Amino acid sequence: MRRRILVDTSALFALVDSRDPHHALARETALQYRNAEHILLDLVWMETITLVKRALGPQMAIETGKKLLEGPPFMFYPVKGDDFWESWMIFQRFSDKEWSFVDCAILHMAQRLGVPEVFSFDRHFDQMSGLGIRRIPLRLR
Repeated sequence: MRRRILVDTSALFALVDSRDPHHALARETALQYRNAEHILLDLVWMETITLVKRALGPQMAIETGKKLLEGPPFMFYPVKGDDFWESWMIFQRFSDKEWSFVDCAILHMAQRLGVPEVFSFDRHFDQMSGLGIRRIPLRLR
């Protein structure tokens, strides 16, 4: 079975923006996981293209959005119905954390899909290690 990883906005943005401090490590990690299925939540897609538009302009946001929607290695997953409500429950349960709703949705989908890894530079995911998810890459430069 093909390896699967969830993808976070911080990793996608680092791949797109060569000025991002994690750009080189993001490229290295993407190459290491090139044969994996990259699970892309609709919320992450929305967050990513919005961030790219603000930082790099509308044309780059459109190009990024199209590339992410084209398919392999990305598999697009909408967060709706029970997934939305479970994510909301996690958000409320861990209100003492600085986790965004998107972080909570990634955690829920990781648990539901049995995907223990998230490609991210967001250290909030390090706090989730006891909940069945771990951040890759493990080390930050």
